[in-house]
Amino acid sequence: MGDLPNRGDQHVRLRDENGNAAGITNDGKVKVETTSSSTSTQIVKIKGDTTGNIAEVTASGEVKVVSPPPAPPANTDPVNQVASSLVTSVAGVDTIYTITNSKTLTIQRLSGGAESSNSGSIIELYEDPNGDKSVMNLIDAIFVNGSSAQKDLNITYTGDGTRRIILRRRNFGGGSYEMVCRWAGYEE
Repeated sequence: MGDLPNRGDQHVRLRDENGNAAGITNDGKVKVETTSSSTSTQIVKIKGDTTGNIAEVTASGEVKVVSPPPAPPANTDPVNQVASSLVTSVAGVDTIYTITNSKTLTIQRLSGGAESSNSGSIIELYEDPNGDKSVMNLIDAIFVNGSSAQKDLNITYTGDGTRRIILRRRNFGGGSYEMVCRWAGYEE
């Protein structure tokens, strides 16, 4: 079996043949505690990871792998767009970034979260090639409701002085709900 592709937070439930849940020890090993006195504790060494991924076990026995924040390459300009406020609009609240003329923007990650509501919320990331919202190309979206999520993207766009990236937060439930979101990347 090969390595799994990195797609942000991933959940895998690890149990032994008797249904005992796994845990992570302080030295990064998977440990399965058994309840039977006739069965010994099983420890499995995790393959070394140089990317900084972190594994933790949830209360339900799932192993959650969390990827580290993306780091821009050397000699590039980091770009971090963050929006945080109460959102009352189904139409959305936009945060706009204009890509620097003649530079290439690489969007590495989209993340965000929202306060719990009856109908939920969405975080959307658009490319606005004309700079006037006449054409809105959806890059990606995250549905959140009393939760947070992230997606790794690694998508590039070249700036022409007009092309923009729009980070939109929408609340489907009416009322006023706190939402926070971020996209991160770099220009070169």
